[in-house]
This record gives sequence, structure tokens and C-alpha cells, in this order.
Amino acid sequence: MRIAITAQEGSKDFRFAGAPWDVFKTTLKGFGHQVVSVDSNPDVLIMNNFSRKAQRRSGLTNKKNQILIVWEPPSNKPQNFNKRNLAKVGRVYFPSPIWVEKFGGEIFWWPQGFEGPKREIPWEERVDQFCFIQAKGIVTGK
Repeated sequence: MRIAITAQEGSKDFRFAGAPWDVFKTTLKGFGHQVVSVDSNPDVLIMNNFSRKAQRRSGLTNKKNQILIVWEPPSNKPQNFNKRNLAKVGRVYFPSPIWVEKFGGEIFWWPQGFEGPKREIPWEERVDQFCFIQAKGIVTGK
């Protein structure tokens, strides 16, 4: 089977660089699959975040052969959670059980590959706290 995988930004082909990605590519090849470009008429399209452009470039019309892996939250990539876009793919995988519950699809545990430890205090009973995140920036002028 010829499988195309997009980069996370969607319009480019995925570049395998180090673990665990090289292991994934080796596993696909071990099962007799070939990783190809989105532009080379693949049998299956795996999108890392939704990309209508990648769908068009692939030429695939059968949604069963299109898989969406959602990496970003709705605030960063709202197109991943759009009902019309979700209906255009055969399978959707989320790294959050909350997103699975809200939008359907299936869970994948990232980055550990298995369900992490349970919270000692249920989410609803937690004490609200806040924090500041400060980034170092470049200041020009004096």
C-alpha cells in the first residue's frame, strides 16, 4: 500500500527524523507498505492536522482511506475540530480523551504510548491556581 503522510503544518510531506518516527517508517516498510509523497497518488493519506490542500493534492476521494491525527488544540488549529472537516476523513485520532468524548474519534496516548497516571485529586475538585509564562524576546533600540 502506498501511504502519504503530511507534516504537521499540513501542506508538506512528513520528514522522518529520529525516534519514534524512524521506527514508525521501518514498521510500515516491514509490513510491505511504501511511504510516498502526497503528490504521488497514494492509496492512503495520513494527515498530521487537517489540510484540505493535502486532500486535494493526494487525489483521494474515498474518505475511508484518509486518516486525521490531531496534534493541536482548538485554539491553535480550529480546522481540526470543524464538523465538516471531521466528516471528510475515515478515522480521527486525538491525544486527549476529552477531545475524543466531545468530537468522536479514537485516543492515542502521547507521548508515552500508554495511559498516564490518574490524578490523585479529581479535576472538578482541584484548587484553581494561576501562573505566568514569560518568554525571552528580542528588544531593539534603547
